[in-house]
Amino acid sequence: MADFEKLGLFYLGRTADEPFLLDARDLTTHAICVGMTGSGKTGLCLGLLEEAAIDGIPVIAIDPKGDVGNLLLTFPDLDAASFAPWVNADDAARAGVSTEVFAEQEAARWRTGLADWGQDGARIARLRQAADVVLYTPGSQAARPHPEQPRRTAAGCDKRWRSAWRSGVEHCRQSVESARHRGRSPDES
Repeated sequence: MADFEKLGLFYLGRTADEPFLLDARDLTTHAICVGMTGSGKTGLCLGLLEEAAIDGIPVIAIDPKGDVGNLLLTFPDLDAASFAPWVNADDAARAGVSTEVFAEQEAARWRTGLADWGQDGARIARLRQAADVVLYTPGSQAARPHPEQPRRTAAGCDKRWRSAWRSGVEHCRQSVESARHRGRSPDES
């Protein structure tokens, strides 16, 4: 087993010669990541979320931009068939290839890129097995809308959305509390 597969160590990339590891005990219960455009905030946050999931650490991530939803795109087989449904036909056309060929090129690019960082499909499979990713999409039917999501109308929209937001936050809090106490004896609670 590679050093970064030990429980409690977060693999965040590589320095010139060795893995860059973060001891999970050094993390706090809340975090915010700020920086200039292109500075690596999204990559860092996704890496932290993936590592937390692999180690069974519950996370609630609020992501107005929508990058965290990419955690749902885990393809352990790293094959063209897994990538094909997500290929943008316009990107394939610009590259002058079919969507099938583009999907194979993307799969190969991912296999190579992950291998360069000491990663493989087995690690992606571990992430997929460890994580129970739920994506709530208030105002959209694209994933899982909040169960009490109001219909958007001009009259009273702000008040209903604030109420739905508070209800969603409370639902998330209860989910984390449940995950924290799962598997503990009453004496440990």
